[in-house]
Amino acid sequence: MHPEITPNKEYVNNFMDSRLWASFEPRDDDIIICSPYKAGTTWLQRICILLLLDDDCRDKPLSDVSPWLDFRLRASTVTSKLLNSMPHRRIIKTHCPLDGLPIYDHLTYFYIGRDPRDIYVSMYYQLRNMGVSRPLSMAPGELSIDAGFAMWLTEGGLEGEKDGYPYFSVFNHALSFWRARHIKNLNFFHFSDFKRNLGREMERVLEATGGCAEIADSLVRLAQFDQMKSNADLLAPEVGYNMWRSNEDFFRSGELGQWQHKLSRASIDLYYHIVGDRIPTELANWLENGTSIAGDPKVFSHRA
Repeated sequence: MHPEITPNKEYVNNFMDSRLWASFEPRDDDIIICSPYKAGTTWLQRICILLLLDDDCRDKPLSDVSPWLDFRLRASTVTSKLLNSMPHRRIIKTHCPLDGLPIYDHLTYFYIGRDPRDIYVSMYYQLRNMGVSRPLSMAPGELSIDAGFAMWLTEGGLEGEKDGYPYFSVFNHALSFWRARHIKNLNFFHFSDFKRNLGREMERVLEATGGCAEIADSLVRLAQFDQMKSNADLLAPEVGYNMWRSNEDFFRSGELGQWQHKLSRASIDLYYHIVGDRIPTELANWLENGTSIAGDPKVFSHRA
């Protein structure tokens, strides 16, 4: 493991259990996709599959090609068997904060961020789209969008956290990775940058995973958000567990700044009060704007 970072916390709720990483057996070329919910996890998984795996993997359910290791509803033995049987490069999803993960020098880690306000709006509609197998309370999704936002900002979803109900704090999650941004095999991506220049971000993914070939326009088209939505029955996460009333609605809009015409002025004032108390200004600016606002995206991939 990385000499500076070892797991020192456990993160357990109704859908995630960081203790499942205890039996993880790494391979040298593993890619670990780390993100909060509704930040572009599935999008980044799809990009990695398109760039790094054979064509036949593109037509399989995404969660079978790139499994969520700490997902509690899938038995850990099933996940381990699936990972151990993979003949191709493994692309593994996690929603666990960094201090709950094993970090190895020889693996590749991707963190993807998104404006917390857009994360909330997407989460709000996701909760309303949850199917019969939902593993947690839908409380924020049962309220008005502003009342749910206040609950999300002021009630913890994990023990010891102050916000993030019913999941976990996206502020704490982001901060855990931000503090380790000097680690060379931890690469930062942002949902906004995927929207603004998908081809460039796919090149960064390829570079971080050891590739340097030019990316065909056809692959960039396959990775577009609307293409994800049109293939929702394959690409929505955990479709085999009846998680969603509509797989297509999992990919609801992908709009940047959707919070601006959804949340009230009072809600935004509350957000600014909370975010200033939770994370550094530099991190808040990056989460809200993406790397293109900060300048050269390689500042955040640590490959300048």
